[in-house]
Amino acid sequence: QQNNIEDRILRNMATIAAAFRTLENKIDLPFKYDDLKTVAYRAMNDQNSQISKSNEVGMFWNLLEAMFDDNILIEKWHFRIDFTDTLKAKNREMKFPTARYILKFKYNLIYKLYSQQSRSQGIKPLPSDTLQYYLKNAKYFFGIADKTNFKLTEFDKEKNKLVTRKQNTTAYCFDYDQLPINLERQDEETEALNELGRANMQQHHTNGVPNPDNRIEKSEYVIQNKQEDLPF
Repeated sequence: QQNNIEDRILRNMATIAAAFRTLENKIDLPFKYDDLKTVAYRAMNDQNSQISKSNEVGMFWNLLEAMFDDNILIEKWHFRIDFTDTLKAKNREMKFPTARYILKFKYNLIYKLYSQQSRSQGIKPLPSDTLQYYLKNAKYFFGIADKTNFKLTEFDKEKNKLVTRKQNTTAYCFDYDQLPINLERQDEETEALNELGRANMQQHHTNGVPNPDNRIEKSEYVIQNKQEDLPF
């Protein structure tokens, strides 16, 4: 039966089968060649299925990063990355030994864009329920947060001013450092300031002092420095 087994999986199993054929008349084994073939077919199909799943989910993350590079995804509106040691998901609250980066995104909106982008590139997107299943069962998935704040600031031509939209909704949460993507785009100065912010937050947690901010903003850093320079 042809199941489009990847060549390397087939070759690995063929090596085992060949070794068995060579030794089966010289060593008394508790199973026969036909038994080995049955187990081998099942193992190859299972392994091939896992690789296929990994490739499809990997394509999702690749498209996610590409959409961010193309300015289709907007940080703080489609997704956000928090640096924290706690996470409130549905029916439970998680406390981590140390602060970590957590990617949060609005699944329905992300899936809609992922589907559109996939089809535009001639790629068949995963069905929504299938992708949800894969993501929820991935080792880097933390859970679904009940309430997550997202916001988008845009220039309104009619009002001739910046307008901010806000939304408090559920979000899928992932261990960002375990993902095969990079959703951070910063200049060197801002990155240096964020490094200071991360070090500052880690020090606060070490000393048992809570810090509600996920990252230190440039304006906050400048204000702090100015306050330290005051003569009183």
